[in-house]
Amino acid sequence: MIKKVKKYATTNTLVIVGIVLGVLFGIFFPETALKQKVIGTIFISFLKMLVVPLVFASIFVAILGLGSLQHLKDIGLKTIGLYILTTALATLLAITAMNIFNIGEQVSREGLEFAKAASIAPFSFETMILSFIPTNIFSSMSNGSMMQIIVFAILFGVAALYLKPTEKEPLIKFFTAVSEAMLKMAEWVILMTPIGVFSLISYVIADQGVDVVVGLWKYILVVVGVIFFHGVVTLPAVLAYFGKINPYRYLADVREASIMAFSTASSAATLPISMRVSEELGGVSKKTASFVLPLGATVSMDGTAAYLSIA
Repeated sequence: MIKKVKKYATTNTLVIVGIVLGVLFGIFFPETALKQKVIGTIFISFLKMLVVPLVFASIFVAILGLGSLQHLKDIGLKTIGLYILTTALATLLAITAMNIFNIGEQVSREGLEFAKAASIAPFSFETMILSFIPTNIFSSMSNGSMMQIIVFAILFGVAALYLKPTEKEPLIKFFTAVSEAMLKMAEWVILMTPIGVFSLISYVIADQGVDVVVGLWKYILVVVGVIFFHGVVTLPAVLAYFGKINPYRYLADVREASIMAFSTASSAATLPISMRVSEELGGVSKKTASFVLPLGATVSMDGTAAYLSIA
C-alpha cells in the first residue's frame, strides 16, 4: 500500500507540473502548442480505448459478486438515489448563486448563430427510454453508447445469476480476467498522464487564448465557484453524513481521479483511473466500485447540471 501511495503521489505532482508548464507553453509558444495536439489526443484515445471492455466486464463481475437480485436492488436503489440527490443539490446551488450574483446583463447578439439550437428535437420520454435499450450490442460497443452497454451488462449479469454453478464459473473467471487486464493497462496509461495533460492544456490555451477567459471572467468565476463549492462543501457533507468518514481525507487519498477529470474534462476517460484509485487508495470494495463508478460516469453529471443552470 505504501508503494502505491508513493506512486500516485509522484504522478499527482508531475500532473500539476504538467498543467503549469502547459499553460506557460500555450501562452509563449502557441504555434508549437497547436501542432503537438496529437500527443494529448493519443493519451485520451488510450483511456477511452479501455472504457467499453472495462465497464462491461466490471459491471458483470460486480453483479455476480453481489450474489442475488435483492443485493443488486439494494445497491442499485441507493446508487440512483444518491445521484439524484447530488444532481439536485448542484442545480439548487447554481440557481442560488445566480440569484446572488448578477451576471446576466444584456450582451450583443451580433455574429451569433442559432442554427444548431433550432435543429434540436423536442424532448420525448419515450425516445429517452428507447435510447437506453440496445438493438445491437456490438454496434453500441463500437459507438461507445455507454448507457446501452450498461443496460445490457446489467441484464447479462442478472441472467448469469440464474445459471448453474458449472456454467457460471467460466464466465466469472473470464470477465474477471478481462477487468483486471484493463486495469493493468490503465496503470500503464497513468504513466503517460503528465505528458498527456501538458499537451492538452497547452493546446487549449494556444487555441482559445487567454483573452477568451478574460472576456468571460464573471461567468467563469461563477461556474468555477459553484462547482468548487459543490466539490469541497456539498459533496463532502453528503459523504460525511452517509459514509460516516472524514470526507477530506478520502478526497485527498483519491485526488488522482480529480486531477485527471480536471485535465481531460471527460468522465469516461477518467473512469479507469477512478476505479483503480478508489479501490487501492480509497478503500472501496471492488464489487461496489465496479458497479457504482461506471454508472456514475454515465448518469451522474453534477458539474454539467450546475453549468447548464448558470448558462
